[in-house]
Amino acid sequence: MQKLLNIIFPATDNCTEEELFFRRIGAVEYALPDPCITLHTGAIASFDTYFNGFSAGKWYKYTQIGDIWLRLCIRGNVRVSLLYRERQTAEVIARVIGERYVNTEGQLRELDFLFETEYTQGMYAFSVLAVEDGAEVYGGFYYTDVAKEKLNRVGMSLIICTFRREKYVLSNLEMLKKAFLQNTKSELHGKLDVIISDNAGTLNADAVGEACVHIFRNKNAGGAGGFARGMIESLRLAEKKTITHVLLMDDDVILQPESVYRTYMLLTLLKPEYADSYIGGAMLRMDRQWYQTESGGMWNGGRLVSNKQGLDLRRLEACLYNEYEETCEFNAWWYCTIPMRFVRQDNLPLPIFIRGDDVEYGLRNMKRLILMNGICVWHEPFEFKYSSVMFYYIFRNKLIDNAVRGIRYTRKRLLSEFRREFFREIFTMRYRNAWLLLDGVTDFLRGVGWLLEQDGEELHRRVAERG
Repeated sequence: MQKLLNIIFPATDNCTEEELFFRRIGAVEYALPDPCITLHTGAIASFDTYFNGFSAGKWYKYTQIGDIWLRLCIRGNVRVSLLYRERQTAEVIARVIGERYVNTEGQLRELDFLFETEYTQGMYAFSVLAVEDGAEVYGGFYYTDVAKEKLNRVGMSLIICTFRREKYVLSNLEMLKKAFLQNTKSELHGKLDVIISDNAGTLNADAVGEACVHIFRNKNAGGAGGFARGMIESLRLAEKKTITHVLLMDDDVILQPESVYRTYMLLTLLKPEYADSYIGGAMLRMDRQWYQTESGGMWNGGRLVSNKQGLDLRRLEACLYNEYEETCEFNAWWYCTIPMRFVRQDNLPLPIFIRGDDVEYGLRNMKRLILMNGICVWHEPFEFKYSSVMFYYIFRNKLIDNAVRGIRYTRKRLLSEFRREFFREIFTMRYRNAWLLLDGVTDFLRGVGWLLEQDGEELHRRVAERG
């Protein structure tokens, strides 16, 4: 038996937005410390949600799964309904594909339900209706049964590049310890290492105290340099143990450990023809945890497109829209899983400090991107962390990314886009920003040799002084 994904509830560790996990209909009781959901007569808890729906179409397409089963931990007299949801154009198809009445006679029992249906393109889910007062739902999981010899051997290196973000890094480490690193019952125990590239040298390694958490002090070479250091250390680690994938993760995110678990299970069950796939995580806003900022992106020559931006993931229609697959050229490194065959000493990120390193590396290596409901992180909104220093890097690195990938970007387009950005800063009297834009273009025109000669830390110091 392979447990594909767990039924999870809101938690103060990461997300308290209830409707991402279940929906209440009638007299349903739940509070964050509770281990279960309590239902009174006639009340329904529905789990056709972002975290607890099962993306059947994608699991069937990319993995070797067979029949899909649901195991629920329940107490009381209830009716369990197996649901199928699919969005076709503007219409949502909603079907009940199985129902079963269960009375546990006051005992807490684990019950199995088979999704026996010809529908395989949308979302599987379930709901629980209380026939009598006091019914309780304690969670469960979806599972399948695949012969062990067909499973892929997977070991993951989770790389975090950080610069003075101890609050987030240590909080995420605690969740990883509890879920996997110290949990001997977890499927990931012994198969997940964490590599932290500490660009500021301020993280207390002694406070971590975990053998599979490796902290390396690194010069401040930005995200590109920090993630490159993590990749190099992953290659060294792979000489001692099985490392098949790296999972790159920003330092200013809140993690959902279940996302890591689902990523691992996808990798374990991937069909051979999809072995080179990236697995990406969506970015949800930290302040509005239901708001999806991006799920895969298009570079579009520098006119970035954030796929599926603005979805309210509390709504079923938004979750079903996520099931549609769109063309993606890259996945940002707030959460991005990359096969180790792409991680080589001669295939590291470009030394461009920040902004565009994930784009260029994706354009260079990504063949296919798998995205799925329930695999995500919560990230600080960009407008809360934007600084004038970015005016140097964003425009300069856009030119670099287009140049090294051979993407057509004409002199006319460069001048048009530069004028628009430059004069906006002039007319709003942000003169330093205007100079940084000009400096970025000038440095790009100095060529590859100039870039390779630079000390990224020193260059960034000079840029920051001008911002």
